[in-house]
Amino acid sequence: MFFKFRQRNFFFSILAISFLFCLTVSAQQNQQSPLLDIQKGQFIVLKIPSKLIGFERVSWWDGGVSYGAIIEQSQKGGIMIGGLSDWRTAGWTLMRQLTIEKISREKNFTLVELRDPLYDVKLRFDNSIKDLNAAFREVAFIGLLSEFEESDYYKNEIIGKVLPKVFTDDLASISTARKLKLLEQLKYVDSAISYEKYKDSSYLSINVGGDTEVYNTIRTDQPQRIGHSLNQRVLSYFKRIGKTIKFHPEIDGIKITILIPYKNFVSEYYSPPKYDRVEIYSPMEIIQQYADETRTFVA
Repeated sequence: MFFKFRQRNFFFSILAISFLFCLTVSAQQNQQSPLLDIQKGQFIVLKIPSKLIGFERVSWWDGGVSYGAIIEQSQKGGIMIGGLSDWRTAGWTLMRQLTIEKISREKNFTLVELRDPLYDVKLRFDNSIKDLNAAFREVAFIGLLSEFEESDYYKNEIIGKVLPKVFTDDLASISTARKLKLLEQLKYVDSAISYEKYKDSSYLSINVGGDTEVYNTIRTDQPQRIGHSLNQRVLSYFKRIGKTIKFHPEIDGIKITILIPYKNFVSEYYSPPKYDRVEIYSPMEIIQQYADETRTFVA
């Protein structure tokens, strides 16, 4: 019995050594010929403008949202994203710290899957790409978001070239620090910011998207829901934006555009809401007057 026990141990030892040897060989092979010289779990920040990262789907299983972008080889030698060769200055970057989840080879492209607490991003590198590693580093910064914000690329390409396209005309005189703070408050959606001339006055125009509340037409009519949205949402936007740019003297006022959703919760229960589009212009002196007040605001 003792001899059989030792034989069994010896047999399993040989199996274990063989298994470890196979793992070692496999790991060495993966290191020698990887699809990309990056590893799962690494943090990256995409240099791709958020407007070029398209929506793909919502998972009915877990509610996860997926976005994606296709990277192709340009005939001029560089790469294209969304068919654009000058994609770097097409808009503000996503400004999210993503994690590399998976790299796989598909029929027509190499797929790099990235994870974020809010959504997933899938980068599809077309087979036309000549140097996959170089292309990946062209579209992604390997490191933390805080490191990206200190990088030369962010300072020279994003702040240096994209920021002037966002803050034009009289908005250009706002300090860089104030511009970046406002972008941060708007989740870096640069398309929400524009310059507008209205009745010979200069306005910082901000599109804040839709109200967070869907109003029931059974209980509220149009004046009621617009009035409620103005006092509960728009006032706070005016205050925060005014304080962020420090009531810049060369800007005469701020314009807020908001969509106010509404529907009949009985007859239209399963239907998407309709929207009132409301645009409010307010002179800067009125915003300053009420910036530290909690009273009702009338633009």
